[in-house]
Amino acid sequence: MEAARRTFLVVDDDPGDIEILRRHLDEIEEWEVELLGFTAPESALAELAGREVDLIFVDYFLGAGTGLDVFRAIRKSGYQRPVIMLTGQGNEMVAVEAMKAGVSDYLVKELLGTDGLRRAIANALEKAALRDFQNELLGMAAHDLRSPIGIIRGYGDFLLKDLGDLLTEQQISFLERILKSSRFMLRMLDDLLDLSRIESGELKLDPKPADLTRLVREHVELMRVIAERKGIRLVIEPAEEIPDLLIDKRKIEQVLDNMLTNAIKYSHPGTAITVSVMRSGDGVRVAVADQGQGIPAEQMGRLFKPFSRTTVRPTGDERSTGLGLAICRRIVEGHGGEIGVESEVGRGSTFFFVLPLS
Repeated sequence: MEAARRTFLVVDDDPGDIEILRRHLDEIEEWEVELLGFTAPESALAELAGREVDLIFVDYFLGAGTGLDVFRAIRKSGYQRPVIMLTGQGNEMVAVEAMKAGVSDYLVKELLGTDGLRRAIANALEKAALRDFQNELLGMAAHDLRSPIGIIRGYGDFLLKDLGDLLTEQQISFLERILKSSRFMLRMLDDLLDLSRIESGELKLDPKPADLTRLVREHVELMRVIAERKGIRLVIEPAEEIPDLLIDKRKIEQVLDNMLTNAIKYSHPGTAITVSVMRSGDGVRVAVADQGQGIPAEQMGRLFKPFSRTTVRPTGDERSTGLGLAICRRIVEGHGGEIGVESEVGRGSTFFFVLPLS
């Protein structure tokens, strides 16, 4: 059976370690590997900008930075190929940090053998292929379903607006339920399409200088009516002077919309939601703090993952697709930022994201 041709890339500031990896790969009969070796992360990133590779190896210790910095730069560029982290020393904390960041595997150089390397590569490639298939399937399904559900919503609107006087109260109630469900389904399909494109490496950002503080204030004002309908106050804390940031305004608005909508959705009437914008180290932190139910500590890890939910439920009749925070995470990380949450049961939650100043 002819060996499959693969192109791998490695970033390691030790040329000797690159050569050792090359020799191990040459011993694997399953693939005919072209290994592109780089000692400088900048050169590797430039190479990735112009070509596709099947898998990337990154050394954890890289001069002044770390392999995680390189990994985040790869993901920020929209490149979604699997990444295996290499290190000269076994370190459990480093391994946990790498895997939580989304690295496919973590291998210690001193323990590296041909068989172990082959298994790690096979697993990473298999997971990537499965993810690509899943994203393509989700994208196709969402695209194909959007049209018929849009038609159902359109006919429902027509019947309710143009024939409402001829309908009974029960028939009107049925139509309102149909419209509510169809609107929810369309939101979910839009989220699925967004997630499918992002996971496939198609997060297209159009960063331009923008006043983030102004953007946040404008979006809070838009959401104020929705909050007041539920008896919830939206409060904006005074913001210090912050220079314009290079951001994709439409995408950041999507993040703000999700955070504010969630805060309203999970808060009780009579409470307040506080929004703040402030400097945080070399970045700007935007936070949305509610006085809601809070999230159990053991369930915090479910957040920001597709289709993953906690046991906390909306306080009204709102519904959730379970995709919004996962999309927000990809958008913020695509800007080179970070996203997170602080929460305490019975005290509320603060969802925040930090965008770099430079």
